[in-house]
Amino acid sequence: MLLDQLYLKLQMGAHPRYYDTSGAMLPGVVKRMGVPMSVVREAAKDMIRLGRTKTLLEEALSEKLETHEVILVVGLVLAGDWRLSFSEKLEAARQYMPFLTNWATCDTFAQAMRDFEKNREAGKPFIESLLDNPNPWYVRTGLVLILNHYIDRSELDWVLSAFSRTNVRALARTHYYVSMALAWAASVFFIRFPDEVAAWLRTVAEEEAVDIVTVRRAVQKVRDSYRVPDEAKKRLTDSIRAIAAALPPCKVYAPRPKNPEDDEKPAKKGN
Repeated sequence: MLLDQLYLKLQMGAHPRYYDTSGAMLPGVVKRMGVPMSVVREAAKDMIRLGRTKTLLEEALSEKLETHEVILVVGLVLAGDWRLSFSEKLEAARQYMPFLTNWATCDTFAQAMRDFEKNREAGKPFIESLLDNPNPWYVRTGLVLILNHYIDRSELDWVLSAFSRTNVRALARTHYYVSMALAWAASVFFIRFPDEVAAWLRTVAEEEAVDIVTVRRAVQKVRDSYRVPDEAKKRLTDSIRAIAAALPPCKVYAPRPKNPEDDEKPAKKGN
């Protein structure tokens, strides 16, 4: 079976040191081999070269995939095989989505789905269905699809409307990785459309439509960017700071999750 070949290839590329390193960035993701992304991407390319993507997808999507790196490869193969039509990819993606259970699988798949750039209108219903899903990983995937493949002035009204969808705003308040995805997406669009995105951030902050913690995270990402002039950073920071000062304390927001593995590490002396 192709899936067995894939497992074997990934196991050969696993490295204990990478397992520890990646674990720090993937809190709660236990079932992983510790395979560098360069090996993951090469394994995906090898599978595509075989010309049996549909067979691999049939095998993978009929199983209960749990291993992190295998899920990554299946997503890269689905997104990267030029032989599949856009509609075929979307149909397979609907079956693949339940396997996305952390930020890395969501982001890797969404970034690789470049077909959206040539099929933006046809892809919107799929993205909207993700944004309206109660599963936070579906929402994050939808947001990362937008920030990678819809950066165009003609799409800006739809993009800001997508950011404002009720489910997106609700999950940003309760799920850290949705909050960070919304902040990331807003900061990316701010680089190209500073006036429009600044106005959106001010509005959702004043109306408390988006929690102020998520808005501040967006501002921080703008401030971290080398592609935004200092004057624009200061204007945005000052305006959001003034709005935040007039708001009541934000009692419901999504804090950064704790890595369960930290509890298993011995405490350092002096801490």
